[in-house]
Amino acid sequence: MASKKYIKVCLVGDGGVGKTSLLQRYIRDEFKENIPLTVFMNCETKKVRTQENEYILFLYDFGGQQRFRFMLDDVNRIKPDVVLLTFDLTDMETFLSIEHYHELINKGHIHKSEVLLVGSKSDLKRNVPIEKIKAFCDSKNIHGYVEVSSKTGEMIEPLFYEVVECHLNNGTPIQTHMDDWTNLTIENRNIHQQTTLKSHWNV
Repeated sequence: MASKKYIKVCLVGDGGVGKTSLLQRYIRDEFKENIPLTVFMNCETKKVRTQENEYILFLYDFGGQQRFRFMLDDVNRIKPDVVLLTFDLTDMETFLSIEHYHELINKGHIHKSEVLLVGSKSDLKRNVPIEKIKAFCDSKNIHGYVEVSSKTGEMIEPLFYEVVECHLNNGTPIQTHMDDWTNLTIENRNIHQQTTLKSHWNV
C-alpha cells in the first residue's frame, strides 16, 4: 500500500508571469486568457502518485505585485520543500526580478528549500536569451530549469514530476541538468525531459 507524503511548494515571481495560470492548468487542466492577479496568496492541493508512494502537493501561489512583496516573509514561515522561481520568457524585466526573489527566499529557513527555475509562456516569442538563463542558474547553483506553456499545457506535468523528484533526490533533478545548453534546442530538451521523467512515474 502506498504511503502518503506531503510536499510544500511555493511559486514566486512578478505579477503577470503566469503563476496562477500554471496552477490552473496543472490542477484543473484549464486555461483562461484573462484572470485576476493574485491578491496576497492562494493555496491549492494536488495528489500525485508514483509506483511506491502517494504525495500531496501543497501549492502556494504568492501575489507578485509590488504592494504584496511583504507577503514573501510568509515563504519563510511556510518552510517550503521546493520553491519555483517563475518568470515570463517574453518579458526580460520579469527575468531580471528573479535575482531579487532569489535573495528574499534565501532568508531564514528557506535556504533548506530546493529551488527550480521556471520560464513561462514558452508558446510565445521569447525575449530572454537561453544564455542569460544558463548564466543565472550557474551563478546561483540552480540545477533545475523547465520552460512551460499554460496555454498549451506543454511541460506542466513534467514540471511537477520534477518538483517531487528534486525533493526526493535532495536537490538533484533527474533530467533538468544543463550540461550542454548551446547544442540543445528548447524543443528537443523539453521532449527529452518529458519522455525520461514520465518513465519514472506511474502514469
